[in-house]
This record gives sequence, C-alpha cells and structure tokens, in this order.
Amino acid sequence: MSSCDAPQLPELTQRSPAHRSHGWLVQAACVLGCTAAMGALSPSALAAPGDHIRAGDATFVPGLDFGGEYRTNLYRAEADTTGGANLRIAPRATFSVGGEDHEFSFGGVWELRKFLFVEEVVGSTLTSAERVASLDRFNDFGLNASTTLFKREVVGLELSDSLNLRNNSTDAEFSEAPFTTQLRNNLTGGLRISPGPALSITPGGKWSYDQYRVPSRPGFEDRVLNSRNAYGPTLGAKWSFLPRTAVYANADYTLNSWTAGPVQEASDGLFQAPGSQFIRAMTGIDGRFTNKLFLNIGAGYGVGLYESGNNLSGLDGLLAKVQGRYQIVEGTEDQAGTSFTLGYEKTFRDSFFTNSVAINRGYTGLGVGIGNFVPSVQYEVRAEGYDGAIARNDIVNKLSLNAGYRIQNWASITPGVSWQQRASNQDNVEYDDVNIRLLANFTY
Repeated sequence: MSSCDAPQLPELTQRSPAHRSHGWLVQAACVLGCTAAMGALSPSALAAPGDHIRAGDATFVPGLDFGGEYRTNLYRAEADTTGGANLRIAPRATFSVGGEDHEFSFGGVWELRKFLFVEEVVGSTLTSAERVASLDRFNDFGLNASTTLFKREVVGLELSDSLNLRNNSTDAEFSEAPFTTQLRNNLTGGLRISPGPALSITPGGKWSYDQYRVPSRPGFEDRVLNSRNAYGPTLGAKWSFLPRTAVYANADYTLNSWTAGPVQEASDGLFQAPGSQFIRAMTGIDGRFTNKLFLNIGAGYGVGLYESGNNLSGLDGLLAKVQGRYQIVEGTEDQAGTSFTLGYEKTFRDSFFTNSVAINRGYTGLGVGIGNFVPSVQYEVRAEGYDGAIARNDIVNKLSLNAGYRIQNWASITPGVSWQQRASNQDNVEYDDVNIRLLANFTY
C-alpha cells in the first residue's frame, strides 16, 4: 500500500489521544548530511542559481518547496467534514558522484506542515488551539541512496535503500494525533552478471521493514498497531535486443513476518495481519518503440500463502502492467516538453490490518509545455479488494490539476487543486477531500 495513501481503518482504532513522534534524529541526520555534502565541495564549485553545485564528478542540488494548502476534509471523515489551512515547507537535496565504473547518489526531503486554522468540530473535547496543534506535523521525511559498482565489468554490484515516514490523516478528530503513521525502510541489492553486452542476469535479495501507528486509545501511550519484516531472494534478467528496448523477466519470493504492537494486542485479534509467503514472477518488454512512443508491457502470476488460510490465488494472482507514454513535443533544457501517459496495473500486496489486497489500477496524465507555462493533469482510479479477517471492496479516485509557471530556470510557482475520494462497501471508511494549494519551488 502506498505510504501516501494508507486506507482508512474502521473507527475502533481511530478516536483517542496519541503520543507524538518528532523524528528529531532523522531530521538532524538530514541537516548534517546536507552540511557535510556542501562542505565537501570547494568554494570554487559554487555556481549561479539553477546551475547546481559541482566539483569534478560530484553534483549537489539543494532545493526548497514553500507554500500554503487548504483541505476540505482534514480528517477524511465520511460525514460532517472539517476544513483547514496550513503552511508547507519542504527542504530537499540530492548529491551524486560517479564515473564510467562507479556511481553513487543520495537524496532526501523533509516536510513540515504548520496549520494556520482548523474549522470547528461539533462536540469536540479539544480547543481550537489543540486541534491546530494536533494536526501540525514536522516529521514527514524521505531518504534514498543507491550505488552501482563495476559498471563495465562482467560482474557488478547494485544496491539501493529508501527510508520514509508518512502521516496520513484519518477519521479521528477527537485525537491529539489523528494520523495513521507508516515508517518504512526498503533495501534491495543484487550481483549483475553480464555474459554479453546485451544480456544481464541479477540474482539478489530484498528486505523491508514497516511499522504502522494509529491514533492511540485511552490508556495507551504507544500508538504502534503492528510491524512487519519482509525479506527474500530475487532474480532478474534483461536482454537488450534494440538500443533502447529490452525483454525482461523478474521473480521473487517474500516471507512476511508480522509482530503485534500494543494496539493490536488490545484489539483481540480484530486487526491481526497474519504471516505469509508471496511467490511472484513477471516477464515483459520495455523500451522506446518509435521516436515518440515508449511502452512497458508485462504479465505474470503470483500466489499469497497465509498462516490463517484465505490464500490469495486464482484470478487475484494475475499480474499485469501496461504503460505507455507518447512524447508529443520533445523537451529541451530551457523548455518543458509535452507528453501523454496512459497505463494499467494489476497486482496484490500484503495488508497491515487484514490478509491481502488485490489491486486494479488505471491512470492517465498530460503534461504540457507552453513557454514558461507548464500545466498538467493526472487522473487515477484504483479498485482495492481486501480479503481476510476484514473483507471489503474500495474504489479510490484521484484527480490533480496543476498550473505551473517557471519564473526562472531555478524558480517556479505551482497553483493547483486535487480531489481524492474513497468509496467502499463499508461506510465508515468513505470520504471526499479537496486540496487547494499554491506552492513555490526553488532549486539552486
């Protein structure tokens, strides 16, 4: 499940005061990492805004997003919605260094949201100031790092890791921390073996850790619902039969091991996520088929074997991916291009409050470059079928419209509006939310 759109939980775990996690260690690490990277570059490497900071093969790119947002349904409630506005500040940076044999990259973003006002909540035991403070969030972040070693050798090494924390507001307007919070670390790696210039085979492995927190219940200081370790071997192969087109095949085995937290232990197993084993394989073709058409078409199958039964198989195990992008107008360094995207994906995942979720996702988007004006529109519809102790069927709609304007090659403003809806056969998880925003983006 995407960290930025965790599904609504039934109300049992969602109306209570909560313990705050400020993530100050990670915030300090981000600051120290950026400072160290800047210190590693000599003063002569400094350039004009938009040219980045360069020294030899190293490039450091700091940036900042700043602006305001207004949401019509802060708590993602099915009825009696509450609106509010906040300031959003997001410093970000990337650092990369590499040559013909090796390359390394590191990046991060830290999101701070300070609320200006929150509308009244009928019957709330919290004051207006307490509601504002409960929605303030200063610990959302994302870090990622990757390295590719011995690129020109027969055997090379590929590693990547990402660490993210996301707070997703939920229907808990009486809580001092009305969020479902996900902390996720995902590590993958493999040995790339290239018997020839067109063929590569990559045996490897993966490990991920997820921790899920919900608004705490009375008498509980700890918000942890549960946590998961997922690990197993992977195998990938790719054969490039054209300069920019390749046939690929991927397979993996995943063992999902869940540990109950205090909230889970107090719920008498209602939201229990049992251990499972996933086996998946997919093959397809990916590349540039004409000067303007890019396609990724894949198909496969998988199974999910659960300790509690309710295994995932049959039609739910089918895997599919069809993604196309048509480059209507090529972009340049000074001018954004125009492209159209259309895609469909069928997959399944483990769920943090039941067994599994089968997903059918369709999406489309159009990005246009007209001088300094870069408007875009994206739409996604997702069907989610949950199975296990909690069974339900959801439809998620997302629509986003942005009217970006580039002031300089290093500065832009982006007015935008987006709508998100979750419809379900369980009324208490449904909601509609509209986000109206004006953001400024700066990249040195």
